[in-house]
Amino acid sequence: MTITRAALIVTCPGQPGSDYLDGVNVDARNYRRLLESAHGGSWDMKKEVTFLQCASPDTVRNSVRWVSQYDYSLIVFSGHGWYSSHDNDTILELGNDRMPLSDLRNGSTKRTIIVDCCRVIFNETITETRKYAASLRARTSPDPEKCRRLFLNTVASMPDELSILYSCSQDERAGDNATEGGTYTTSLINAANDWAQNQAQQPSPNGWLSVVDAHRQAFSNTIRIRPMQNPTIERARSGPYAPFAVFAA
Repeated sequence: MTITRAALIVTCPGQPGSDYLDGVNVDARNYRRLLESAHGGSWDMKKEVTFLQCASPDTVRNSVRWVSQYDYSLIVFSGHGWYSSHDNDTILELGNDRMPLSDLRNGSTKRTIIVDCCRVIFNETITETRKYAASLRARTSPDPEKCRRLFLNTVASMPDELSILYSCSQDERAGDNATEGGTYTTSLINAANDWAQNQAQQPSPNGWLSVVDAHRQAFSNTIRIRPMQNPTIERARSGPYAPFAVFAA
């Protein structure tokens, strides 16, 4: 009986700067040397081994499906990570994206998963989200189905346009808070939550907050916290723009 095997080596050293992990690239080279060596099992590096660096979560998931068709699979991750107290899972950072470790388990039979990343417990701002949801219960609560329809109808009415929101301008560094998250991202999400709370106090709330308006509010808060960080945006000169938050009751 012939046993088939496949290996997936996923690395993401991060962005150049203080958080860039040079050792991740060394890990990739060392795994290559090990797998192709006799004592490492003499893997066929062209047919049996796939290397991915800072790939998107979808690309990694597709590769996990690929290795799942083999009798034995080895999956390695080296890079940044943390432990989510909300999801009870290790979160792997993939460039600007993230993916739960549990996604590496999918389709597993005979499989070894090696994860070399930090697993510091991160108490997400889910607490703030719950506070926000609780505050809405005391006022007007948004209707999930109506909000969904409003969001989709708003998107349907907008032209084919691309908006890109950057957390900082060129030649700047984005701020990060270990307990709250990225300075800009936190400000952007808070803008949506604050807007929704305000809508909940209106007599007949029904409306939407565009990505451009959310960015404007996030910009003001970001530069208040970090004057050296100036968020910027690429967008069409006129709207309508895509919704970032909606409220329909």
